[in-house]
Amino acid sequence: MSRHKQPAPFVDAELKAPATLSPRAREIFEHTVSAVDPFHFSQVDLSLLAQFCGACETAEIAQKEIDERGAVIDMKTSPWIGVFEKATRACVALSARLRICPQSRYDRLVAGTNARAQYAGKKLWEGDYDPEDPAGLLAKPTRPKPGTLEWFKASPDSRGPHPDDDDELLA
Repeated sequence: MSRHKQPAPFVDAELKAPATLSPRAREIFEHTVSAVDPFHFSQVDLSLLAQFCGACETAEIAQKEIDERGAVIDMKTSPWIGVFEKATRACVALSARLRICPQSRYDRLVAGTNARAQYAGKKLWEGDYDPEDPAGLLAKPTRPKPGTLEWFKASPDSRGPHPDDDDELLA
């Protein structure tokens, strides 16, 4: 007799959208469920998933109203701004709980190996930035620092005066 219990057989119960969801929330539900691994959600997640879909729909409605009527109406902030903000916050919180937000989908130990390559050119805060040449490829070569090996190797007319040459500085 084995000391370990056998795991319970997995019941492949496909999640169905609750009947209480509106047609748009049902679309969001089906899109969300089909976008993740088939074993990602279980029946326990159904109520949170329904709330997530309702919040997403509410945020879409609020965004549409803000786009049509504007964020400011008669010198007052549109009430749809508050609706949009609260619905968006609910979406963010519920997506984290349902483990469907980007931070929840990726393993932090593996994420670094799959990260995008970083930009190798000059950063905006590193020296003179030229919007015409963001990578600094067209920049004119600078004169070598006096007294360095590069300064001595440079031709005399391109390297400029040496700091010890007082007579050239005075002339």
